[in-house]
Amino acid sequence: MNKIGIIDSGVCAPEEIIMAAGFIPSRLLGDPTINITNANEHIPPNHCVWARNLLEQAINGLNNDIKGIISIHGCDCTNREFDIWLECIDLDFMYFSNVPLKRDHTAFKFLVKELKELVAQLEVKFKIKITSEKIREAIKITNKIRTILRELSELRSKLVINSSEFHKLVKMVQKEDKNEALMILEQKLKEFSAKEPSLLKKKKFY
Repeated sequence: MNKIGIIDSGVCAPEEIIMAAGFIPSRLLGDPTINITNANEHIPPNHCVWARNLLEQAINGLNNDIKGIISIHGCDCTNREFDIWLECIDLDFMYFSNVPLKRDHTAFKFLVKELKELVAQLEVKFKIKITSEKIREAIKITNKIRTILRELSELRSKLVINSSEFHKLVKMVQKEDKNEALMILEQKLKEFSAKEPSLLKKKKFY
């Protein structure tokens, strides 16, 4: 299945809409092993290393299954980054999704309008139909994923799963097919829940 890359400095990406469109939402996390020389030619010096790294990845070539990107309103750096991508990167679909910073009624109306515009743009570009039923099904899947991640996170306090193991699962969820990720999480929750809490004594630090 093809993917839509997500550039998001927060957690505002409309993953469920991307899933309802028939794509895998795949967050671009960066690659610390690459040199960012090419990106430096396009980005002002006040932009962060993360933004440079993502652009470098795109210049070098994203995976062939990534058919477009959605950039989410975040900091000034990521907002301007989208303009640079439009000039430098050739993808089938590139969209900037604006997100309000408030949570009042006006902000809600603004967000709904923005999400409807994203749906319309995806439908036109890829000649598909995003139905309310598909969105509801996607919401069910992502809610199950969030519930299991919350349960796994709580198991860290019992020392049956460490933070690095949990972090790997969070990264996997953000990049891979959500249905496959859900099955993996369900299995991991079953495995870790069966473990006995660690009997290690808490260390005292002076």
